[in-house]
Amino acid sequence: MPPEPNPADAALDLAVIAHLRGFPEDLERYANLVKHAHPKGKSAVALIIHRPGSGFLRRLCELVASGEDVVTTVEAAELVGVTVEGLLARLEGGTLPAPLFRQGTRVIWSRPALLGWLRGANP
Repeated sequence: MPPEPNPADAALDLAVIAHLRGFPEDLERYANLVKHAHPKGKSAVALIIHRPGSGFLRRLCELVASGEDVVTTVEAAELVGVTVEGLLARLEGGTLPAPLFRQGTRVIWSRPALLGWLRGANP
């Protein structure tokens, strides 16, 4: 269980938003939560973590709230220097480090693990 986020921590919300590039539905859903949470003095991260459920957005919020340095699919593709499709093909082929979370094309990796793999895989 991640540490309890500060209920009004806007920095956490901004960190999550930065990872949602390439996922317009999740970004829209999250932006709506931010819009409703902030006037009440809460963060969207805190709202999501305290609701029952699972999935990409919840796992991303948990990881960000716990201080994990993560990258999602589009960010990872840019780091590796391939398209999203190429990245997912590498993941399917077992040539990438294991992700922290995967739900279809919604994938979360540890940035240090991915960078370590890149240094070893692409000297």
